[in-house]
Amino acid sequence: MDVGGGMSVGTYAGTNAAGSGNLIVSGNVGIGTTSPAVNLHVAGKTYSSSGFWVAGGDLINTVNGSTWYGLGAANFTLSGGGASAVQLAGWGGLNFQTSSGQMVLLGNGNVGIGTTNPQSTLDVNGDINVMTASSSIHFNSYDTYGTYMTLSRYGISLSQNGGSPQSISLFENIGANGNNGGYAFFANQHGVNIGSNNPTALLTVNGWSNASVDLLNIASSGGTSYLFVPKTGNVGIGTTSPTTPLDVSGTSGGGVLYGTAFIMAESGAANGSPTVGFKQTIYGREYHLGINGNGNQAFALGDVTAGSYPFVVEPGTPSYTLYEASTGRVGIGWSAPQATLDVNGYARLTLQSSAPATCSSTNQGAIALTHLAKMCACNGSSWIFADSTGAACSW
Repeated sequence: MDVGGGMSVGTYAGTNAAGSGNLIVSGNVGIGTTSPAVNLHVAGKTYSSSGFWVAGGDLINTVNGSTWYGLGAANFTLSGGGASAVQLAGWGGLNFQTSSGQMVLLGNGNVGIGTTNPQSTLDVNGDINVMTASSSIHFNSYDTYGTYMTLSRYGISLSQNGGSPQSISLFENIGANGNNGGYAFFANQHGVNIGSNNPTALLTVNGWSNASVDLLNIASSGGTSYLFVPKTGNVGIGTTSPTTPLDVSGTSGGGVLYGTAFIMAESGAANGSPTVGFKQTIYGREYHLGINGNGNQAFALGDVTAGSYPFVVEPGTPSYTLYEASTGRVGIGWSAPQATLDVNGYARLTLQSSAPATCSSTNQGAIALTHLAKMCACNGSSWIFADSTGAACSW
């Protein structure tokens, strides 16, 4: 049939002019079928070199001159077969554009939300919001270890072998997990726990059954240990082999500052003189108690500020050389003093060529020897010979 003008079919015939080159049909049109069920029923494929027009929008196979970008030649298919499906494909990818953002699917399979250049399988430039309380985000490695990570309202959990054991767990507020061993890191509203899932303080460190695992080691970048707590529970400062509840080791200086008092522990210093020092920073006084390293290795109390040793005990000193009883009596040479000062042995006074001090009521009862070894005593006002004469001392 060859029509030079327009053609009207059905109820439009004789009443509505189609216009030159146009075709108007009042009923259904079938192409490849004799039983059209809709206005245009095509049994087969359709092709357009310039695109399709749909009221209220466009259905085209090119956008801005870029092929395989849209619907049409990009393959838009409706298929049935028990369950309806929609397939949308583009050779170079797909781009879903809105007035405020877009989502792209590149030809390599990467999906970008908020970005047109996704660098991974899913690349989101923005926030991800999981709405329901029971929802979680899971990341599975599908390797031989079964490693996976879960993000949920409880926090973050990085686990292996289906959650037993959990290698890293970070939770906000949940009850006992059930896996009471193997926690490298656990946190809830009570605190942070290393080694278990039951923190009893802001930071709790629990030992594991593995005997090779120690509790704590704070070290330098080169491996030098500053603070070390082995599985025995001893604490080592400057040593990784503490043999006592607190073992402090160092070659010089160091110590603890408490308020204005400085407590120093030192070993291996010059001449081998480990000491414990006490320093009052406000008044500038400092004392050391320990081994005197100046040759005799005696135990001494040193006045560092004055540069003196007011109390010294040499190695091999006999027992009870100096003994203070509960009565307040002092014994020299024995442990049962019967007087305020009880000497088991003899005493020596140096000879004086002049009065050692002015005799007054403050030193009444003091005694001294003249240069001729004669005994004098202070009676509260003057020095007199300690004999029956009571004459004034001549030194």
